[in-house]
Amino acid sequence: MPCGSASPSSFPEMYLAWTADVQQIDDATYRGTGPDGDEFVIRPSLNREFGVADFDVEADGTVERSRSRLFDVGDTACELVHLATRWEGIDDESWERHKRGTDADLERMKRLVESESSN
Repeated sequence: MPCGSASPSSFPEMYLAWTADVQQIDDATYRGTGPDGDEFVIRPSLNREFGVADFDVEADGTVERSRSRLFDVGDTACELVHLATRWEGIDDESWERHKRGTDADLERMKRLVESESSN
């Protein structure tokens, strides 16, 4: 599959807006640290065969659910569909900032995957 890695260990390279470091705790759990030192727990649900890359990110008692589907398009391309739900308690300004950061991170991830695929 040309769609790249979905492991949380690769998040610091892909998602600079919110992830500075990720350490694996066990088979199902990762501890992440943000650029400002905030900590969070990442619980992935991955199925490479079906292109499922879902993540629950827990911080400060709230859970952000990120759902992505990766579809092969031929031998050298893929299509990504990403859904995120607005979590309880986030204000409009913070949500807009989060969406802009996510858009920038997904664009960065696209460039990384395209670069890896061309090598």
